[in-house]
Amino acid sequence: MAFADGNSFTRSKLQYWDSCLAREVARESRGSGWRGPAGSLSAGPPRRSLAACPVDMATTTEGPAAAPEGPRAPAPTMWRPGALRKLLRTRLLERSLRRLPRDRSVLDLCCGHGFYFDINPAACGIDGDPVAVASLRARGLDVSHGDVLAGLPWEDGRFGWVVAHDVLEHFELAPLLRLAAEVRRVLAPGGRFLVLVPNRRGYDYGVRHGVGHRLFVTAREIDLLAGQCGFEVEAAYPEPLPRWAGRLFTHNKEVFRLRRL
Repeated sequence: MAFADGNSFTRSKLQYWDSCLAREVARESRGSGWRGPAGSLSAGPPRRSLAACPVDMATTTEGPAAAPEGPRAPAPTMWRPGALRKLLRTRLLERSLRRLPRDRSVLDLCCGHGFYFDINPAACGIDGDPVAVASLRARGLDVSHGDVLAGLPWEDGRFGWVVAHDVLEHFELAPLLRLAAEVRRVLAPGGRFLVLVPNRRGYDYGVRHGVGHRLFVTAREIDLLAGQCGFEVEAAYPEPLPRWAGRLFTHNKEVFRLRRL
């Protein structure tokens, strides 16, 4: 594709960032010995385990799936992102997270191995992966272990902010709406729900690599969530690049800031 008006430099930056992240993922997947539920070496590690962001496994975006027979296999161990990937994400990519208060008023929903805690170590978190939770607790961080669809273990109005970073796309719409209602419960009146989801390129990349993407979240889904669960959409924007450039970049996000009514 030809780029006019000096945009070849922008394209080269996109390709460089993508290649840096891809090399880091490939290096860690080769060295980590990550294994799937059946014990066979996986082609690549998932961003989150299904235990971390539980979804309704009876349906997928392709339609109904056969119900599993017998006991469910243990969830795979969550992949731990490396230093380079964390640096690129916290410093260059998800800048909205750096604008939040750096105190206990923030909840990181489905926090995984917790790169957000490198920005705000005073935050609270919750995740369903016991290995990730144990790792974060060993660092002295305030992280709860639990299934977020079973309810959040905090009192009403506990937080000023709830962050869902690369989370909503792992849920079907119906459980996602239940989760959003629970997020509203733990937010103080006027509190904010900050949502970061992958763009189309990033979502499709996740589908190809089997990281558990179930729903491509757009402004339409966010508007539905806001209307049904008692939020107002305050802002919607791409990050870190404008959409015309971000569509070429796997790691560009769509960011939505919702206010609790």
